[in-house]
Amino acid sequence: MGLDLFRHHIVLNTLVQTRTVEGLLMLIEKERQGDAVDRTLLKSLLRMLSDLQIYHEAFESKFLVATERLYAAEGQRLMQEHDVPEYLAHVDKRLNEENERLLHYLDPATKYESSVVLFLTIHKLLQDFCPS
Repeated sequence: MGLDLFRHHIVLNTLVQTRTVEGLLMLIEKERQGDAVDRTLLKSLLRMLSDLQIYHEAFESKFLVATERLYAAEGQRLMQEHDVPEYLAHVDKRLNEENERLLHYLDPATKYESSVVLFLTIHKLLQDFCPS
């Protein structure tokens, strides 16, 4: 009953939902930039969204779009700055970081979707880097 009331007020209050999701995405972005973040807090907040059954509609699609944009922009920049071995080493490092993120605090369903986004982004960047 309490969870239903909480869900009802969060789902209906788009401002609270938007600020919560933006805050989560900001923390994940900071972690991707190398800053230390409280992974326990992230995990708890994401689990809350999952328990409220709003994780997928409120968070996941925005997370995947942010992930795709970040790596597309980063890849384009790195292609200009690095040769192939350095670029591939960076890609490997980023894949390991994203895998850690998936293991530590993201919902299990996001693991597949995020992996697909990363694969497609890397595939496109490699095509751009090494045209036929």
